[in-house]
Order: sequence, then C-alpha cells, then structure tokens
Amino acid sequence: MNLSDRATALIRTWMPIWIGSLITLALGQVPAIGTVLDNISTDWRQVAAGAATAVVISGWYALTQQIQRRWPVIGKYLTGSSKLPTYAPVTPSA
Repeated sequence: MNLSDRATALIRTWMPIWIGSLITLALGQVPAIGTVLDNISTDWRQVAAGAATAVVISGWYALTQQIQRRWPVIGKYLTGSSKLPTYAPVTPSA
C-alpha cells in the first residue's frame, strides 16, 4: 500500500466517523430527543450517547456505500474520496 492509498483509506475511514458524530451531536440538540436523554441517569446517558453514535456512524457508512455504488461521482463528497484504496495481497510467513 503506497502513501496515496494509505491516505485514501484513512480519509474514507475518518470521514464517516466525523459526519456520523456530527449527526449524532445535532440529533442530541433536538428537543424531543434531548428531553428523553435528560430523564436518563448520567451513566446511562453516556452509554446511550455512545451507542447512538456507533449506530449513526454505521448507518451513515452503509448509506454512503449504497449511494456511491449507484452514483460514484457523489462518493467524494460523502466519504472524502471517490477513489478506492488498493491493497497488496498478504503472503503468509513461514
């Protein structure tokens, strides 16, 4: 894997994490959701926020993959790069 492929892989990994986290943060500001979270104890609120963030990141990633398959040119806006990284085959060591 060359430097360009490594950078592409990192961008395509980080972008869904950033966007999914921002979406979750924005959803937490919605009054109906905020009210529900306010009624949960602090410890469970942190667990719920972490779980919600993971679900939103996963959902965003899955959605972007489907969109990118159908409209490849849009991929660079959703994942940070429309280029897919290439990986060298792994050779087992003796």
